[in-house]
Amino acid sequence: DTPEVTFTDPLDFSRRQAKTAAAQRLLSALDYDIGRIDGLSGRRTLSSLHAFQKTAGHPKSNKVTNDLLTDLYEKAALKAESRGLLLCNKTNDLIWAAIGRVKGDGFKTEGWLSIDSQKCRKAINEELTARYYFVYAEAVDTSGNPVIRAGRRQVWNGSFELCTKPTRFAIETRNDCAGQGLDKTGFMKIDTGAETNWVLNFE
Repeated sequence: DTPEVTFTDPLDFSRRQAKTAAAQRLLSALDYDIGRIDGLSGRRTLSSLHAFQKTAGHPKSNKVTNDLLTDLYEKAALKAESRGLLLCNKTNDLIWAAIGRVKGDGFKTEGWLSIDSQKCRKAINEELTARYYFVYAEAVDTSGNPVIRAGRRQVWNGSFELCTKPTRFAIETRNDCAGQGLDKTGFMKIDTGAETNWVLNFE
C-alpha cells in the first residue's frame, strides 16, 4: 500500500486551490521549499513547481494539471518508502495513533492517524533526524469503542507524557495540559538510533 498521512482537517479550498495545495504537499514531500501549504500559487510555490517540471520533463506552466499531480504523487510515494516513520497495524482491529517529536526546545504532538487492520500508514514522511520519537495508539471496534483484552484496553503507550485531545490536533507544548483543556497521555519512547526510517508494528 502507498504510505499516506493526514493529521489535520482540510481547509475550505476551492477546486483550484485544492489542486494547488495538493501540489504543494507533494512538492514539500520531495524536499522543495514551497513555504506554507495554503492553496495559493506564490513565488516559492511556482519556483518549486517549475523546477520539478524541468527535472521531470514537463512543459513549464503555472497550471497544476492532473498529469502533473500524478507524477508528483508517484515520485513522492517512491521517496516515502525509504524514509520516515511507518506505523503498521498487525491486529484485526482499527487503530488510532498519535505521534510526538522534539521541536526546537519543546515538543510537537499530532493525532489522530487511523490505521486499518493489516495496513500501514506513514506517520512522518521525511528523514528521521532526531534519535527519539514518541507514539501512542489504541484499538477500537466497529462501533468506535475501545477494544478490551483480558479486562484491559488494547493500547500501546508508555510513561512519557504529552498533551493530546480527542479530536484531531497539532499541539506544540507538553506543559500544563489540563490547564489548557487538553488530556495528558503516556507515550512510548522510540529509540531510532541513527536510522532515517523506522517501522513500528502494533501486534
